[in-house]
Amino acid sequence: MGSESDCSSRSRKPLHVIVTAVVLLLAGLGCVVSQTTPQPILTPTEEATPLRTPALTPVPALLPSPSATLVPTPPRPVEKGPTQLGQMERGTLLVLGTDVWRFEASAGQYVTIRMDAIDSGALDTYLELYDRGGELLAGDDDGGRDTNSAILEYPIVVSDTYAIHALAYSGAGDYVLSLEVADGPSGGGAIVYGIPVTGELLALWSRHPWTFEGEEGRVVTIAMNGTDGVLDCYLELYDPEGALLTDDDDSGEGLNALIETYTLPVAGAYRIIARGGEFGPTGTYMLTVARAEMVVQGTLAYSETVEAVLPSGTRHHWLFEGEEGDVVSISMVGVDEGMDAYLELFAPNGVRVATDDDSGPATDAAISEFELPVSGTYRIVARGHSDEDIGRYRLALVGP
Repeated sequence: MGSESDCSSRSRKPLHVIVTAVVLLLAGLGCVVSQTTPQPILTPTEEATPLRTPALTPVPALLPSPSATLVPTPPRPVEKGPTQLGQMERGTLLVLGTDVWRFEASAGQYVTIRMDAIDSGALDTYLELYDRGGELLAGDDDGGRDTNSAILEYPIVVSDTYAIHALAYSGAGDYVLSLEVADGPSGGGAIVYGIPVTGELLALWSRHPWTFEGEEGRVVTIAMNGTDGVLDCYLELYDPEGALLTDDDDSGEGLNALIETYTLPVAGAYRIIARGGEFGPTGTYMLTVARAEMVVQGTLAYSETVEAVLPSGTRHHWLFEGEEGDVVSISMVGVDEGMDAYLELFAPNGVRVATDDDSGPATDAAISEFELPVSGTYRIVARGHSDEDIGRYRLALVGP
């Protein structure tokens, strides 16, 4: 067994061998380091950020482009030629098609045109009426039965050639067209005092002319009341020469019209036009003309103010003398709270020349700086906007 020194000497490597081994080891490590991405040195407080692989941007799927909606081109209007009064014409319409029919008519006549589909389930009709210059006079979709069309009692103003356009509002198919001409509307005629007459307004343009004989100075009340709950009544009164004297929309109850206690200026045949208003142009009505008595409250002078009490359903009449060119102002102020005042001014010839509802403060009425057109006796009508507007009021007249 050798000595301890011998064992130690056998286990130790020569220095140059150790140095050579270290050099080779470092050389090998260098090759590895040169091929590896250097890692950052982290401080104790930092955490390593994991490497993330970039997400791939998805490629959108290629969608087919939407096909364009094809809008059918309307066919050219088809000239069908002249149509005769009372004759039934037949035609066939394509989708969005138009047939043109022509006819002669004279001023003062009333034209009724009807267009009926043979199969209303296939064709929804539409009618238009044009003058020679191409201006649209009237049109209708469903004025006939079901979805059929009718232009009823259209008044012809000028003697000329007119064009009917028969159209397909929707669908296509066969139709029948008819034309009727009358010398007057279905409504209207003579009316006498105290006897009611009735009528039915069929279309937006319907006008019923009623005539009565009047005497100079006669006071009349004309009332037009709807009887079906849908008609907005409107009245016009013309003198024997055809001049408009006065008109009224809703002075009666609800949508009824009333020309109350009107003094006729001359003797002769007066004309009433009964028609519909904007809130309901068609429907049935009753018309009456009655003799009445006008109670004059008094005569006013310029710069005078009066007070009076207005009962329900009444109108107060005040007179004053004026000269042509005088500039006057009239005001009506409700003394009792809640009264909605209304003023009317009539010239000596009976023509209503001015009206006002709310030009004063709140619901007070005022006719301001009105120049009188002629000399004579003028009449002021002081009333409420409705029959419920009652009570005490103050009336003032200011002149030169």
